[in-house]
Amino acid sequence: MPRRRRWLIAFPVLALAATQNGSLRRVLARAKQCAKRLGFSRARPSFAFVGRFAEFKGFALVVRAFLRLTASTPNVRLLLIGIRYRLHATALTNEEERALAAATGVTDVGFRDDVETCLAAADVMVFPSQREGMPVCLMEALALGIPAITLNSRGCRDVVRDRIDGLVLPNANVDDLEAAVKVAVEDPALRQQWSTRALPDRERFDRTYFITAQKANYEAAAPAAHTESALTFAP
Repeated sequence: MPRRRRWLIAFPVLALAATQNGSLRRVLARAKQCAKRLGFSRARPSFAFVGRFAEFKGFALVVRAFLRLTASTPNVRLLLIGIRYRLHATALTNEEERALAAATGVTDVGFRDDVETCLAAADVMVFPSQREGMPVCLMEALALGIPAITLNSRGCRDVVRDRIDGLVLPNANVDDLEAAVKVAVEDPALRQQWSTRALPDRERFDRTYFITAQKANYEAAAPAAHTESALTFAP
């Protein structure tokens, strides 16, 4: 079975908070209030990381890229939405942990029930995860019109369209990530272009799409004689 079909069958139908918690306009209105509380403004470009602060999620790569980027772009900001997890190390050294704690451009809002509200306050989503199923945080970002930078890993490459609504990096290294983030935060016109391309296609993350796709995949895999009786779905 083709790889793309495999993950559609393997993972459950997903609901997207950004499309189900009211209109995009209301979400963005709340995001403005959140940005004001956090002291964010368009004068200071920002990027966000969402998820567990674990190595395989790309947390250490994001922190290292940010710490290096501040040397050339001191006004850049990093928004962290998530928590540390005792079963998965961050992979940061003690020195990097101290540098992160001392960095004035870092805002850590911890675990949130309103991820979409905080996420929409940032300019770019950065999620270089090496091991995903179906990354909901990337779907939320694009559905909000927030461009995303990620890796060419399972799930991530199926959500972000390279150079259309973000960047899909081939390798998990800090040099490439720093360069990609630098381009994104320093080029508002490019970010707007990516955002403009992401918003019209936000419905591709709607649960109806996954129901339809799963139904088609199961029907294709089932014996023709049993398809009609065995598969009855109501989107």
